[in-house]
Amino acid sequence: MKYINWQGVHPAVTTQYFDDMSINFAATKNMVESLMFGCTGWVSGLTHVFPQESVAIYKLAQQGRYKEALEIWRWFYHYCV
Repeated sequence: MKYINWQGVHPAVTTQYFDDMSINFAATKNMVESLMFGCTGWVSGLTHVFPQESVAIYKLAQQGRYKEALEIWRWFYHYCV
């Protein structure tokens, strides 16, 4: 097996998909929780739909203001399901 040097690679949350390329919202809904547990980035298609809200969620989570981040996330997640 080839060794991969992951040094300098930061964990990021990504949008999860099913085999048919539809979005797996059940897996994606844990985004804020993933930021709470150490992910330092977010690769998101939802940012194109809700750019200001996405930036606010990320910044709030980075500041440790998870309750506020979750409130915004729950608001726009509702529109995606």
